[in-house]
Formats: sequence, C-alpha cells, structure tokens
Amino acid sequence: MQDALTHVFVDGMKLPVGGARPLVETLRTPGFRRSDFERLIKRRIEGVEQSKGNPSSVASRVAGSALYGADHPFGAVVTEASLAAITLDDCRAFAARYLVPGNARLFVVGDLGEAEVRAQVDPAGFAAGPGERAAVAPVPAPRTIAPGRGRICVDVDPMCAR
Repeated sequence: MQDALTHVFVDGMKLPVGGARPLVETLRTPGFRRSDFERLIKRRIEGVEQSKGNPSSVASRVAGSALYGADHPFGAVVTEASLAAITLDDCRAFAARYLVPGNARLFVVGDLGEAEVRAQVDPAGFAAGPGERAAVAPVPAPRTIAPGRGRICVDVDPMCAR
C-alpha cells in the first residue's frame, strides 16, 4: 500500500448519533466486503486513468518519485497495475497490524466541549481490544539532486532534452 499513514474520520458539526461508538466499532470489526473492495479499487483505477489527462495531476503523481527516489516509501507512483495487485487479504493483514488501539489517536475538532467529547467517547473502550502497537520502519532521507540538475520534467519537452 502506498500510504504509511491511515486516516479514518467522521466529518460533521456534531458527533453522530451514538457518538464515536459506531466509528470505533467499524475500526474494531471492519467488514471487508469483497463488493466494496472491488468497487473502491475500480474507482481508484479510474481516478489514475483520468489523472493522466491533467498535467497537474500527472505532476502530483510523480512528484514523490522525483523528489525522494522510486525506492523511498514516499516515492511510490500509484498505477493501475499497483492498485490491481492489492488483494482483500492484503487489506485484512494491514488492518490486523495497524488498525489496533496501540496505533490509534483520536482527534476531535468542532463545536464540542471537552466534557461533551468525554461523555461520547469511552477512553477505556476506545483503547481496549486486541493487537499491539506496530513498529514503524524508519523512513530513509530523501535523495539529493546534484547541483544544476534541479529541473524535473514530466513530459517529453524539447527544453528538457538539454
């Protein structure tokens, strides 16, 4: 998977009915329905295909590789093939390793006071559950660009041939 950091969020002015409990329950027992997985992969592949026609999207997709190098975790370029290679079992394994209480942080921003948040979120319940904090591999330093080689060309351009 490309992202080393995973975000799960609820967006709204107030906590939903039931507070954060539905979110916590979803994190604890993700459904991993094959139909949802296939739909999301298909949508991401379509997004990659559409981005090829937009110069700024192309630049965004390859910027990490250009800045950090293809072997760096931030240098991966998401392609149709890389998305198609992800399996439902990969997602289950990722969730079992990383979506555990030891890796969780709960941030609440909105029209809420601390007392209201604490009344809706059971810290003990949020922190309970199987799994231990996963070790995070160190991120290597980005590659350096030699002096005079600072121009990055995404497309074939006569100006880049020099």
